[in-house]
Amino acid sequence: CMHQQGGGSCLVRSTSKGFLFRFPGGAPGWQQSGTPATIETEILVAPDARSILEVIYNGPPRSGDGVQP
Repeated sequence: CMHQQGGGSCLVRSTSKGFLFRFPGGAPGWQQSGTPATIETEILVAPDARSILEVIYNGPPRSGDGVQP
């Protein structure tokens, strides 16, 4: 998702501070098997897209607004 032109659906926002991405994950093959995501990652990537500035969240999936239920 992060490597798609325009950031794909996981791009939350793009500002002068960088690119904020949020995406689900899981065990290998989780998407193909149709199982729900077991992890969510939110990261801030530098404006030049060369480095991760901050791992904001990396844990169990949160509700749609990014706040723990």
